[in-house]
Amino acid sequence: MLSGKKDHAQEELDRIGQEILRVATMSDEECDQAVSSPFLLARVRARIAAEKERRETGTTAWMSFFPVLRRAIPVMILITLSAVGASWYLQTAGPVDRPSDNTVLYPDPHGERVAPISACAISTKDECSISTDDVLATLVNGERQEVQK
Repeated sequence: MLSGKKDHAQEELDRIGQEILRVATMSDEECDQAVSSPFLLARVRARIAAEKERRETGTTAWMSFFPVLRRAIPVMILITLSAVGASWYLQTAGPVDRPSDNTVLYPDPHGERVAPISACAISTKDECSISTDDVLATLVNGERQEVQK
């Protein structure tokens, strides 16, 4: 990338050198004719204005975002207010009814009763742990219920 800029600068210097050489070889009559050209001053002013504008647009390109921001910020505020309003409107007014211990929160697809999930079901604490005897009793009771069906 840097070599590309160097090449461009080198080409620009070569072009300027050729132009200076061409002007240096002009005769006095050609110089007087170029200076007396009616549009010389207008062309020079136009080139200066074009270069000035080109330099200014490079530094103020970020300012083109302001018109976009003038439209985007009110829209985002409107969306935020709509979301807050919808959240407030859809919020339940009373306390949430908690299911009793006899209800099945997560039914088994096979139709069997499943215990509600609690902190003890996913905990590794000793007070929540189940002994081997409890597991064996649960399995035996489950097998007896299947045989009776």
